[in-house]
Amino acid sequence: MIDVGRTLLRRVDFSKTETYRDYTLGMIIRICCTGADGEETARDICLQIRAKAEMTYLSRHELRGVLKGLFKAQPGAALDLLLLPTAVSTNRGLFRPELDSKTPIEKMDPEVLRHWADKDPAERYPVLSRVISTFGGKSENDENGMSPLFLMLLDSAPDKRAFLGDLWTRLHPVTWSGSLADILTQRKAQLMALCDSSHAVVREWVEDLLPKLDHWIEQERKNDRDGEQSFE
Repeated sequence: MIDVGRTLLRRVDFSKTETYRDYTLGMIIRICCTGADGEETARDICLQIRAKAEMTYLSRHELRGVLKGLFKAQPGAALDLLLLPTAVSTNRGLFRPELDSKTPIEKMDPEVLRHWADKDPAERYPVLSRVISTFGGKSENDENGMSPLFLMLLDSAPDKRAFLGDLWTRLHPVTWSGSLADILTQRKAQLMALCDSSHAVVREWVEDLLPKLDHWIEQERKNDRDGEQSFE
């Protein structure tokens, strides 16, 4: 039965999904692709998703069950094929952090992620940093501070500046409503937790970033005022 499941999974078009179908496929993947015998099938599925994503838009919300099944059944193979630079898709929406939902990778066991990254720290920690949220909680309206997963991986990353990245990629939200200046101000307050880091390079990164962030916030405040005046 499992062999039949693996054969059928190779025939699925993963660009055509719906909620119930996605959930069912995720369960089948977890059952049929777990263990050494299931790795080849899981890799084939990952390669198909990557190829489809390079040709058309794929939503992680429509592939939630499939991705969860892959990362549960074959976490190492799935991370290799879907995240590494040599295999990364041009469709980055599959793993891009959003304000109101976690990426499939953020729902994985943190120790599994750290073990995977430790195999090639210089390459893999920066890759992970681009697909996890800096800030915790489901909504930024909750003053919940930094993401525990982000802090754990930052502490383990050998090159912390590479993991932290730049101002834009680390702090600019992908989607938002209301004032961007208000969101950036809240993120600045949460970011101040890194000022107490035991790592000097992290504290220096925050010190270097703050003047640029303040300037950015002021520009957004000006945009807000100009928009209000234009509306009036």
